[in-house]
Amino acid sequence: TTDNVLAKLIYEPSETHRLAFTLDHFQGDTDSELLSSIGTSSRGVSIEDESAHDERERTRYSVDYRLRTDTPVFDQLQFKLYRQDSQTDQQTRQLQRLTDGSLTRRSRDSSFEQNVQGTSVQLDKDILIGTVSHHLVYGGEAYTIDGDNYRYGSTVDVLTGEPVDDSAGAPTRAFPLSETTNYAAFVQDEITLADGRLTLTPGLRFDYFELDASSDPVYESGNPGIASPEDF
Repeated sequence: TTDNVLAKLIYEPSETHRLAFTLDHFQGDTDSELLSSIGTSSRGVSIEDESAHDERERTRYSVDYRLRTDTPVFDQLQFKLYRQDSQTDQQTRQLQRLTDGSLTRRSRDSSFEQNVQGTSVQLDKDILIGTVSHHLVYGGEAYTIDGDNYRYGSTVDVLTGEPVDDSAGAPTRAFPLSETTNYAAFVQDEITLADGRLTLTPGLRFDYFELDASSDPVYESGNPGIASPEDF
């Protein structure tokens, strides 16, 4: 099942100013019976039953401001602030039969969370130089992305309910905690020649990325002996 809500509020007191608030929310749930896994075996362990449950959620907020006025540097200015929070949770359950005939219940839970927040600005300017028309677009953007993930599992004996040694199920992370920072600047000129019969659009964009990764005991527990993550 999926649910999606989109709400937008626009305030436009004049042709010059426009302010918009947007909220976008998505949520989805999926239940699966993995029939193709039933009967398969590995290292003497056969799968008697397997199911999965996935949950996805995303919420985005944004504020957009537009200004239209004739100035030496722009005819239109657009400014945006935004934030997006998303999370994915996955659960799998397996009923396993061991070589001695006993049954165990194996559970695996994982989650991934990402938060994006940033701002952008874009300016437009029309310029006429002789018979050549220029539509200049330039601006910049800055945003950060924070990523977090977690994985946990357990195995229990179906008959006794006692836990079975399962070192692979210890709490851990698939990758270290991270924060990505991006700065961008761009400029584009739409040049119209020959009474509108020819258009040239040269452009230039610069992006700077920085990744900060940090280790913690949870990450290290599932990745023994691995080198500490490095920033990029």
